[in-house]
Amino acid sequence: MNSGNVILDSRRGDVTGDGVPDLVYITGRITDAGEAPLTENITLVIEDGRDGSIRAIKPEHNAGRNPRLFLGDFDGDRADDIKISMEADVSGGMGSHYIYSFRDYVFRELFNSDAYNDAHQYKVYYNDFYRVAVGNIRLNKLFMLDIKNRGDAYLSQLYRDNGKLIAPAKGAALPLGALLPVADERRGTYDLLARQRIAGISDTDTLGYIESLLHWNGQAFDVLYTVASVPGMSITA
Repeated sequence: MNSGNVILDSRRGDVTGDGVPDLVYITGRITDAGEAPLTENITLVIEDGRDGSIRAIKPEHNAGRNPRLFLGDFDGDRADDIKISMEADVSGGMGSHYIYSFRDYVFRELFNSDAYNDAHQYKVYYNDFYRVAVGNIRLNKLFMLDIKNRGDAYLSQLYRDNGKLIAPAKGAALPLGALLPVADERRGTYDLLARQRIAGISDTDTLGYIESLLHWNGQAFDVLYTVASVPGMSITA
């Protein structure tokens, strides 16, 4: 291990497909203090369970906070795949996520959050009558969010009393935040739930979330469905 690097997380599972559990861990150099310190030089390391040989690879983005591992079969080849996630060093709940196969001792990237973000860039525009449009032309998706329950203090910044916009306003769909494994018990594999936050007039103004269920089709992850959701409101005052 390089000087200054520490083991950040570790798991055991058969990632080569030879039937012998391997030791999988991530290392990195912690550069600041705190509950979720910034870590640089994040590296994925695999110690073969059969002969002890070591292979390593660095994710495209190898700095972040709270780096962590998950092992599970995403591509259906009966070997564990390796999911690495880390939080970005900025506010907003964004992160970097990678999934690798190491079957037969060959690294193969199954998922890259940068590629996902490139394909899932949504435009967010406020419309008259307390509605927000969230759309992606490339994916042929349009969602309409109803925000009339946001309260007078919020709505009066954007709308006249007749429900018309005071001026054009837009928000933003942030890059991928959470990427959660979802067990498919029938197939014995995992799908993915990808979540992006929809921000309104400021980065801290959460209008809702875009959630997509992803399933491996043999070559890449397909989107099975996408929904846009809004936070619930109290039934009683």
